[in-house]
Parts: sequence; C-alpha cells; structure tokens
Amino acid sequence: MYEEQEPCSFTCGGEEVAMKSVHVHGKLDGLLLRMKTRQTYTNQTEDTLETVYTFPLAWGATLLNLAVELNGKRLNGTVIEKKQAVKKYEKAIDNGDTPIMVERSGRGLYTANLGNLLPGETAVIEIEYAQLLNFEADRIRLSIPTTIAPRYGDQHQQGGLQPHQTTAANGLVEYGFFMTLDIQGTAAKGMVSSPTHAIKTTKSFDGINVQLGKQAYLDRDFVLLIEDLQGESFCIAGPDTEGSNTTAIITSFCPKLPPSKPNALRLKILLDCSGSMAGDSMVQGRLALQHLFKSFNANDCFAYTRFGSSVQRETSRMVMADSERIQGLLQKLPKTEADLGGTELGDAMNDVFKMGTRVNPRNPKEDALPTDVLIITDGEVWNIENIIALARTSGHRVYTIGVGSAPAESLLRELAKDTGGTCEFVTPNEDMRGAIDRMITRMRSAHEVRFAIQWNAIEDKHKDHEWASTLPPQLIDGETVHLYARLPAKTESPPVLICKTLVKAEEHEVSRAKPLSITWDTEGIVARLCAAAQIAELTEEKADIKLAKSIAVKYQLVTQHTNFFLVHERAEENKAEGLPKLQQIAQMQAAGVSGNGTAWPPGTIILQCKISRSTTSFEYEENSNAKSLGGDYSRLNNPSVWRTNRTAVAAKSSTSGLQGMDDVEIPAFLRKQAPTLDEMIQRSTISPDKLQKMDTTDTSLVAKVVSKVKDWVTPSTVIPAKPLPQHASLEDIAKVLNATSLKAISFRLALQQALKLNLKPEYSQIIFDLTSETKDSATSWALLFEWLFSKDGQDLLLEKHAQRLMRSQLKLAPIEMHERAIEMFERTLVAPAS
Repeated sequence: MYEEQEPCSFTCGGEEVAMKSVHVHGKLDGLLLRMKTRQTYTNQTEDTLETVYTFPLAWGATLLNLAVELNGKRLNGTVIEKKQAVKKYEKAIDNGDTPIMVERSGRGLYTANLGNLLPGETAVIEIEYAQLLNFEADRIRLSIPTTIAPRYGDQHQQGGLQPHQTTAANGLVEYGFFMTLDIQGTAAKGMVSSPTHAIKTTKSFDGINVQLGKQAYLDRDFVLLIEDLQGESFCIAGPDTEGSNTTAIITSFCPKLPPSKPNALRLKILLDCSGSMAGDSMVQGRLALQHLFKSFNANDCFAYTRFGSSVQRETSRMVMADSERIQGLLQKLPKTEADLGGTELGDAMNDVFKMGTRVNPRNPKEDALPTDVLIITDGEVWNIENIIALARTSGHRVYTIGVGSAPAESLLRELAKDTGGTCEFVTPNEDMRGAIDRMITRMRSAHEVRFAIQWNAIEDKHKDHEWASTLPPQLIDGETVHLYARLPAKTESPPVLICKTLVKAEEHEVSRAKPLSITWDTEGIVARLCAAAQIAELTEEKADIKLAKSIAVKYQLVTQHTNFFLVHERAEENKAEGLPKLQQIAQMQAAGVSGNGTAWPPGTIILQCKISRSTTSFEYEENSNAKSLGGDYSRLNNPSVWRTNRTAVAAKSSTSGLQGMDDVEIPAFLRKQAPTLDEMIQRSTISPDKLQKMDTTDTSLVAKVVSKVKDWVTPSTVIPAKPLPQHASLEDIAKVLNATSLKAISFRLALQQALKLNLKPEYSQIIFDLTSETKDSATSWALLFEWLFSKDGQDLLLEKHAQRLMRSQLKLAPIEMHERAIEMFERTLVAPAS
C-alpha cells in the first residue's frame, strides 16, 4: 500500500491553497452505487478564508447528504430553497460564524462554499451521492469525475455559472486523490480493471475491495471496468415517505431482444478538431475513424465532417462507402490534427443536421431515409443548453463518443439520451476498437420495438401507478434501462417489461424482462432517487418550477432551485472578524487535454505509417518496449505537468492555425500591447508642469503626445480618436463592483475601481454634501449604491460578494443616517428606471 501524502499547492500569487485532497469511498451493490467524498481544507495563511470549489459529479448522480467536521464537531446539512440558503449564508458570514453551502452550478457541476475558515483550522466537507449504473453489453463501467477540463465559450454567460463559481485550471496546483470501493453482488463476479489508475484488488467473502495502487491526483477521471458479466434485471423498492402507503420503486431492466437483420448504416460523422483535442484526444479520434471506416460495407453510406471554429466537410454530402473512397480517407487520417480553433459544436451540428440525406440528390425517386449522427469529441463547451435543444428538434439519433481524460459527460450523455442514441466514453488507455464495434452494433440493430409495462401493484386495478418515468425511445439488447415509479400500494412482484415488434400492422411479443425479486430499501434512498428522476422530467414552466421546488425540499434534493446548507455557530470569543478573503479553488490541469502532457502510459501506443507501393495506411501498435495495461503503471498517476511537455503537434502548429483556439493562450506579460495614453504621456518629452495641466480627453493632445514619441510607437499602436464616452450605467458600475469584489476584502478597494468609471457628475455633488454628515466618503458612496441598486429591475445586478462588501461598509452608518441619505437622494436624484 502506498503512503498517503497530501500535496502542498500554491496559487500564482504564492498563497497556499486551502484544499488539500479528496478521499472517496464507495459501495456498489447490484447496479446501485453509493459514494462518499471527503474534501479536506486547511487554512495555512494568516487570513480568514472563504473557499469556493466547483467540482464535477457523475452523470445521473443524486446528492443525498452533506456533513461537515470542524473543530471537533460534526454537523449535517439541510436542503432549503436557494434564495433562503444564500441569505442565511451571508448572514452567517456577517455574524462571524462559519456557513457551508453546496449548490448546483451547472449540468453535472456543483459548488462547495466554505465561509470564515480561520487561520490554522481544518474542515472536512463530506458529500454523499447515489447513482444507478448500467450493463453495457457484458460489462459495467464506473466513472468518478475528478477535474473540469477547460471548456470553450463563456462559463458565466453560456454555462450559467456565477462569478465566484470559477472552473479555471492552474498548472501549479495539485490535489491528492484517494479512493476505496467495495463491490458486492453480481458485479463482484466480473473481472475488475482500471484503464486510468493503478489499482489493488482484494477478494473477501462478500465481494471485492478496490484501492488505488499508488499516489493519484485530481487530474483525470477515475474509471473502473467490470467485465465478463451477464446482464441481469434488478428491482429495489421502499416507502415513498415515512408513514405513507405509497411505494417508490426502481426497476432496472436488461432486455434480451431477438436478433434482427442488420441495418445498412446511414451515418453522418462529426469529428472534433478544435484545440482542446490536441494530444491524447486527437490520437483517439484518428484511431476511432480508422476502425470505423474499415467497418463499413458496400451498402453503407456516410458523410464525414471536421469542425472547430469552422466546419470542413471532407465529403460534401452523403456518399456510398466504396473501397476507393475509404482508402482515400484512410490515407488522409494521419495528417488529421486539432488545428481548427475553438469548439463551435453547435454550428457544426446544425450544419450536419441540415445536410441532405440522399446519396444522389439528383434522383427524386431515392427515399430521404433518416440518418444517424456520430460525434467524436471531448465535449468541452459551455453552450450546453442550446446544443441539447438543437439536437432534440433535429430528427436525428445522435450517438456520441467522449474521448480524453476528463470529457464533459453530462453534455454527451444528454445528447444521446434525448435523441434515442447511445454514448460511449473511451479514456486514452481504453479499447477504442471495442467502443466503435459496440456503437456500430447498436446502429445496425436499431429497429422499432414497442414496449409496455405490466404493473403488479396489489389493490387498485384502475390505478396501477401514480407516476412513472418516461422510458427511452430505443431499447438495446443486453443493455440496461431504468424505470422509476410510485405505486399506490406495496407490491410483492416486480414490474415486467414487455417488448413487441410490429409485423404487418400487428404487434407480436418478442421478449419479457423481469427481475427475479425485489430488494427492500430501509434508508429512503429509492424514494429520493425517484423524486430526482421526476424533477429531471419537469419543464421550466412556472407551474413545473413551483412543483420542482416543493419536491426538492420534501425529498431533500439539491437542484437549480435548492441548496444544501448548514452553519457552524462560533463562540463569541472565536468569531471571525471582518470579511473573509475569497480563495477560488482552481482545477488541476486535466492530463492530455489541449496537448498538456499525456495520459498514455509510457511506451504503450504509438502512431506508425506503413507505406507500400499499392496503398498507404496507418496503425496504432504497441512498440517493442510497450507493456500491457496490467503492467508498469509507475508514472501513470503522476500529474500531467510532471510527465511530459506539450505534444509536438501543438508545438509546431502555425500561428494562423491558432486563431480562436481554445487551448492556446499567450500570457498577458508576453503579449505586445498598445500603450495607454498615460504611458505615452510618461514617455514623451513634455515637461511635468505641462502634463499636470493637460486635458487628457482632448483628442488633439493625444495626437501631439503620439507625435512626440513616434520613434517608439509603431503605426499599429496609434489608437484613432473616439467620441467622449457616455456616463457609466448601473450595469457598468455593477460589473466593476462584482469583478473587484472577488479579490477585494474591503469596500474601499472595490470603490477605487468603480470611481475610475465616467460616473454622472451629480453623484459627485451629492457625495460631497452627504460626506459633510457621514465624515467618510466611502460610507457615502455605499449609501448611494445601496439606494441605486435597491430599485426594481436593479436589485439583481450586484452579486453576493459585492453586496457583502457594501453591507460591511454600511455598518458604519447609523439608522438615522440611512434615512437622511434616502431623503437626500430622492429629493436630488432621479430614480433609475426599472
């Protein structure tokens, strides 16, 4: 067993990061996975800290519990409405107590907020969640996301994250990852392996225990494969609520469908060639296409498109998969690189959806048959909601293959689920050929299967269930589909899935799937999982939002409308003083993403070009020094920044090819930037006395200063004269206050930045008059901002950290001063428009 060592990490400013490690312990019984993650935070600075850490959870995971250990106490959290939780959190900050809040910040993303951690203190945030896994052919794949790879787009405007919920990565930080897992039941009969981490397995009388075999870090998802299994159907049930006659039930069907004639493929292929795919992911993409193209037969037709910031159709339309065309594409594959810039996935999908489906557009007799879409990508984009909405209305089944060490699971699974497709994830050390084979089998075997549920609730035959989740539009032989439901009474027999096919307008039953027995839940987990499934199917309509809130509070679930919350109340002598310093916990750099290092074990797989007179092809093969995945993992778990430099592919990319790339960023201090007016004036030969009297808004003066320093100012740096700027709006003021409040710990520091704006002149006069009474200009500005931002339509502009700074300053003004200021503002200023 390796020695557990918690690394020491520092921010770019030299401050030690409070989060030290994440310990995970899980239990898999049947298909139900329960996990506990313990995030350890230690404040080794001299400041009181507020730590904010945004982290990923597996797709379909449901948070069950929140507990915190601090100063010898263990406290448990409660789910309350989001607005109420935020209000209580801020009140605890102001009171000097330590609040903890866990909130949903995006699809598959959550944020842990820990306020007022005093110097020298250690806190452990324990989060428990449950997840239902699936049989995929003859295996179960378990994934624990550990880091959020850089995504293309704006995480706040497109991803919906608040300013404090950053997901920025920092190559200078590292966090230890420790994991143990107990496997029981059917899964314990399989062969266990991990393509991502070195593991140690120990058999016991009731299953298998899995532990990490060496030190690991939060720089790649942990993946565990349990193979050589026979798919089974399971059923778990329990009381819906305490004292209720209603039964919550989850049935995991694994249908055995009869073989059918394989379909010819009509497939539109979309390969992500954006900058984030550089390195490991691009190697995987080439391997996937090589095996896919070789799997086509003469009856198949396809279209092949690459995308990044732009869309490049390698075939202009749907074409037949003849051998000559396939050989031509195989010869081009080795030159396929991640050189197309940013990940404009939405534009690429829209282009592919609009592409005609006829192989010969000039033949009007040819049927416009439905086609499938296969997307190979890491999914690292923020524009998730719009992309999913586009896919839902496209009329295409979307199949997705997620590649890389930390793919965006939520996006890719939602795309597949909502369109009737399926999803595969392949880490750099997994079998890409196997994933392609499974995907092709699903596409070729897809045919219309109608199904019904035979309920076995014992009492009211006219009401066999109160609510049931929607089954997917496509069932796959030997793969799991979950059904969530509430029954009006207890049942002694599980539901039955009846599958039928349509032959000559008549339905014929072809198979039944039924669990052998029911496992009874005594902890209330099944009821909460059913409630989470019900919330997931509700819309954003006003009535549905109200229902979602009530269900979430009733069953204690974290949603976009509810948060987990608790507070550690401190003794008076141990209260935190002043405001805490915000420390946004950065993500570890994901291994192999954007060409940053690699997640391949040394010497396992290389790209070789085999050239002969007749043809050119390429193969991925183990070299002479390669070791099997069961061999040497000596460097597999090391942080990517220790393993290797950026890939040669990324290094030799041309400057023109980097336009818009989401993985290439020149540090600010290396960029050639146009000098500011102040810098030009300082470097000019004009005397200091004249400088003090200059009007810097005078455009003729700008030209005069520029002419004085023309020996060092290049033509490209001369900024054309612009009209005088308009006065700053409340939105402008709010943006500055929100941004600076994430770094400032006093209102005065944020105010300094706000006063650099071109504020309305009447503000200055009233601040002058008010300060004669408050004796403090910062307090006067805080009173003014409070009044300006309190009006309808303006009250949501300020984020919580800006409001916190303003509240701390307003404490210096007595109640009568507030009343006097409001009277002055309403008499002198025009209220902002609502």
